[in-house]
Amino acid sequence: MSVRISAIICTFNRSKYLQKAIQSLIDQTLEKYEYEILVVDNCSVDDTRKVVDDKSRIAGNLHYIYESEIGLSKARNTGWEAAKGEYIAYLDDDAIATPHWLATLLHNFENITPKPACIGGKIDPIWEAERPEWLPDKLLPYLTILDWSSELIIIDENQYIAGANMAFTQQALTLANGFQTKFGRRGKKLLSNEELVLQNQIRKHGLDIYYNPEAVVEHHVVADRLQQNWFVKRTYWQGVSRAFLIVSEQSPSVLQQWKMGVYSLLNLLKSPKRIVKSLLPSRNPRYLQARCSTASNIGYIVGLLTAKGGE
Repeated sequence: MSVRISAIICTFNRSKYLQKAIQSLIDQTLEKYEYEILVVDNCSVDDTRKVVDDKSRIAGNLHYIYESEIGLSKARNTGWEAAKGEYIAYLDDDAIATPHWLATLLHNFENITPKPACIGGKIDPIWEAERPEWLPDKLLPYLTILDWSSELIIIDENQYIAGANMAFTQQALTLANGFQTKFGRRGKKLLSNEELVLQNQIRKHGLDIYYNPEAVVEHHVVADRLQQNWFVKRTYWQGVSRAFLIVSEQSPSVLQQWKMGVYSLLNLLKSPKRIVKSLLPSRNPRYLQARCSTASNIGYIVGLLTAKGGE
């Protein structure tokens, strides 16, 4: 029988976590002939290949793919293009799928009306260190923690599905031309929004995106990310990504970009005390939120002033 759904893990130098991610897919309740596991190695220099080879000895439906061009979006497209399934499910290399994950997604695709083009699910944290007292709830999404609803819903434009737990029809990915490679992680550049761009493209075709809280994965929150400076850096790059998204979708002229950037800069400078305060570390969650807001605005301005047409 043919493969019905393909589970893809894109990875870069995370063999320790990758073992757990692969094992969670091997342990799925779905019959082995109904799905395949594709690991896309995006230039790892650790023992990623050995991990996959070792797991392949116990899983005949596990396959290794090497992608030499650095970039998460490129790796995701490589996996999709090699996939045999009618449906494509993505799991992060530091995430763990619950046993019914693929079966739930497959059942949703084949039984929900109108038919989903895309389905995302709940993402629970695996805290590798205690949650800091200074971390506000509003910053939790930056740790890939997601919980929109206790029931199945069609998400609107103010919501999103996250890359650690998302699945698509082959048709939807084809219509949207896959992931745009100018977005998404590339080396040390923490660019994001590649999933958001893809979801926007899917909506333009009149297709529906669902969130199912029963399609659960768990995601490691590593201790290194539980530092205030990490959140400041992450939100800065989110601001850059937001600017790139606007330039990509609205295609403003260079003059318009500069006007938008200068306008945003002037607004930021209206509150110099807030800027100074936001530069100082604090145990107060509101202060960190202010720091991250300032960092995001600065990133947005930098993005507007540096993005080239089409970015």
